Amino acid sequence: VVISDNTSNVFSQGEDHNPSVIAHFHFSGTIIESSASEVSLFSSGPTQSLRSLVKLMEKASKDDQVKAVIFTFDTMSFELAQMEELRRSINQLKSAGKKVYMHSEEIDNFVYTLLCSGDDISMEPHSTLWLTGIYSESVFVKDLLGKVGINADYMQIGDFKAAAESLTRGWGQQDIARALG
Repeated sequence: VVISDNTSNVFSQGEDHNPSVIAHFHFSGTIIESSASEVSLFSSGPTQSLRSLVKLMEKASKDDQVKAVIFTFDTMSFELAQMEELRRSINQLKSAGKKVYMHSEEIDNFVYTLLCSGDDISMEPHSTLWLTGIYSESVFVKDLLGKVGINADYMQIGDFKAAAESLTRGWGQQDIARALG
């Protein structure tokens, strides 16, 4: 089995032998839409072109020598549409019969969504996993302000206008509870 730490080396094998290949894609830095030569002077850190990554994944999905693909992740930055495009390419690899392994040292909700497109997910034992879910919090201080003699005076126009609610309302009001679910 040939294991490569650089995706460009995976496809440079000679035609004289047919080893099984495990392709390795390492994601780090920022995934950009334009080519690497068009990167802004203001960008920081390493960049990877989404187009080149997708083309390499398509090439791996069509290569009969590639039996599996390993994706490793460092701290990275990408948009939701880019993640959907990467998931589509990963699903194309799986549809072509390639086993897809995902490995990351730090996982949050966004990265986890991408990792779930693989067959297996692994982490280091000391890694960080941040799956926080949806969260909402409101603080109401009308009663506290009343105890020190302060009465906030705001005019609310319309339902669910919440700019002054923390100062003028208490928690028990039904429309607030309904809005926050």
